[in-house]
Amino acid sequence: NALGAQLKYKTKRVNHILFQATFMTTQGFLLPENVESSTLAQDEGAKGLSAKDAYSVLGEVNLDYKNRYFNLWYGRKLVNTPMIGPKSARMLPSTIEGGEVSAFISEDTSIGLLYADKFKQRTAKNFTNIIKHALGADTYAVTGRDNGSTYTLNVKHTIDTSVLNIYNMYAPDFMNVAYVAMKYTNDFYTIAAQAVKQVSVGNAKTNLAKASSITKGKQINATAFGLQAVLKHKESSLDIVYRNILRDK
Repeated sequence: NALGAQLKYKTKRVNHILFQATFMTTQGFLLPENVESSTLAQDEGAKGLSAKDAYSVLGEVNLDYKNRYFNLWYGRKLVNTPMIGPKSARMLPSTIEGGEVSAFISEDTSIGLLYADKFKQRTAKNFTNIIKHALGADTYAVTGRDNGSTYTLNVKHTIDTSVLNIYNMYAPDFMNVAYVAMKYTNDFYTIAAQAVKQVSVGNAKTNLAKASSITKGKQINATAFGLQAVLKHKESSLDIVYRNILRDK
């Protein structure tokens, strides 16, 4: 058993600037001797600490500047991209520490660059390096570094009821992920398509190619494609989804 809560505070925007913060907590009660670690502090449990411990964390705290031309924020924040997301189905969301600048090219088009240095897992109280969170003890063996960061370029374009989203996340000496999604909707149906390509880059490309690597010589090289169609009729709808991993070495 566990209870989770979030306390949010957000100021009004004054001179284009606002401040916001979110306090997050998970409190367990009447726990059995062998608690399922994903209920509480899964990350702490994986590190050999107690997964039964309740925890609290300042999950979000950031300054945000916005005018008609661009938006800039820095600090801790919940973000939602195809590669880095909040995993909001859990009791508390995951958040990052970093910053983002977005430029409004027109009313229908924006372009942004997201920098992420640290990551807080949904079941953790501590922010850890985002690459070390992904690779753990294998970080140096894969990337040749003890830590790292990610840079995500995104372009969003809307035409009437059609939306195009393009993301490219680059993690130096680890991998590059390109993602494209398109969606069209009207009163009768919705059609959506998405594709993603992941490849190892830099030191990871060299190190993973070795037979002694954690992947036994295999590179990060995957391509996936998906389609969705939603048919609507009054209060009813029918979803049809197709997904295929075209190549995965």
